[in-house]
Amino acid sequence: MAYATKADLQQRLTDTKLVQLTDFGNTGSMDEARITEALNVASALVDSYVAGRYTLPLTVSDQVRDLTVELAVYKLHAARQAVPEQVRADHDRILSFLKDVGAGRASLDQSAKLQASELDAKTKDHDKKPDVFDTDKLDAY
Repeated sequence: MAYATKADLQQRLTDTKLVQLTDFGNTGSMDEARITEALNVASALVDSYVAGRYTLPLTVSDQVRDLTVELAVYKLHAARQAVPEQVRADHDRILSFLKDVGAGRASLDQSAKLQASELDAKTKDHDKKPDVFDTDKLDAY
């Protein structure tokens, strides 16, 4: 599931720029398939970093949408092998942020997965008489 749409991408890039980045066949129009692929790859990349901390798919929010759009912009530029320095810097910043999210040093505007606490773990009831290993139990082996 993509966390951003073509319309979201068009808020970041002009239609002319999208044509330049996606029109490999020189048709003069945007290649919808390349745009969809870039958005899907970007969404999957976000998922890969945050899967351990958040239930997937994420809820689409401004933050998740923005991360996805920036990663898709990088993907579209990289396909043309001409990544401007600012796009590369944005990409590196986002990957660093996603690594921090995965490591628990940063958070998304999402509800985190419920983690089982140590109190939830089933433990032996120590109020009862402890098991004693004796010769009768040894005979069973």
